[in-house]
Amino acid sequence: LCGTQQICTVFKDIGFTEFYYIYGSAGDSSCTTEIMDILKVCALVRKMKKTRFGTIGGRAPGMTEIAYDELEIKKKLGARIVEITESEFWEVYEGVNTREVLEEEDRIKSLFSCIKSDMESLRDGVRWYITLKKLILKYDLNGLTVGCYTRYMGKVCLGFSLLSQEGYVCGCEGDVNSTVMMYILQQLSGGSVNNTDLLYPDEDANTILFSHCGSTDPALSATEEICLVPVRLMDSGVCVTFTCKPGTVTLADLVGHGGTLRMSVMTGESVNCPMEFPGSPMKVRFSRPVLDICRDVAERGMGHHWMATYKDISRMLREYCRMTDIDYQTAL
Repeated sequence: LCGTQQICTVFKDIGFTEFYYIYGSAGDSSCTTEIMDILKVCALVRKMKKTRFGTIGGRAPGMTEIAYDELEIKKKLGARIVEITESEFWEVYEGVNTREVLEEEDRIKSLFSCIKSDMESLRDGVRWYITLKKLILKYDLNGLTVGCYTRYMGKVCLGFSLLSQEGYVCGCEGDVNSTVMMYILQQLSGGSVNNTDLLYPDEDANTILFSHCGSTDPALSATEEICLVPVRLMDSGVCVTFTCKPGTVTLADLVGHGGTLRMSVMTGESVNCPMEFPGSPMKVRFSRPVLDICRDVAERGMGHHWMATYKDISRMLREYCRMTDIDYQTAL
């Protein structure tokens, strides 16, 4: 211990700051975990330099806050953003033949416990899934986002859910920043990510309901009741609905451009809830009063899209931000 203190002092004096202090016995599992977390972050920083994320159809109208800075993302994170035109999107869609759709249809139907969308909508959703998969393979993407609101609502949702099961990340409403955030969470947690909006705070229960239309990996479901239903608002198409399982969760948001790129992080406990919002609702209980959290989210410009994954990886996210020179903030 004395020797470590000595060498750390020398490191400080010569301006060498890239080191970590971990104290414990060689067999201490907590030390092993801390070391592995650091290595995961270091590996991700390197891996991000080879990642590619597609964007189709631009951001949703009115959602100025999700505007992205392609050059800042490349400079700080290393990720490349690939613009795919809507004309190509439709060209690939129209090139998907009926045989391809029917070959996938039975397999996909077997994955869900109930189907309430009509067969025409289901087959159209399968066609869009195949379209998205073809583009991902063509451009060697790690994930993509589509400006789904409102033209593609109920069209790409099923495909997003299926692709999530295959290890790709898919962001809603043309939000490139959130799609990148999903990948960061996926890589550090080792699990799937729920794409959500911060919706309903409950002051009495000290919970906040997070949800979106229904395009998430069913592996996050609390039960085996996973349904294909028409998307809310449009009452057409197909999306994937279920309630999320309980457990410790990390929620993160990535916004900013022109030098303001920043990550906001919260942790809490997902608790069982009914289908309070048609989609993939996740109700999270926090230790801090939820109205104070909502105030901070607004006043500190944290955005409205929150990506959620299981496990507390907040320490890893803080370290990732330090390594990539991104501002880190929390509402907790």
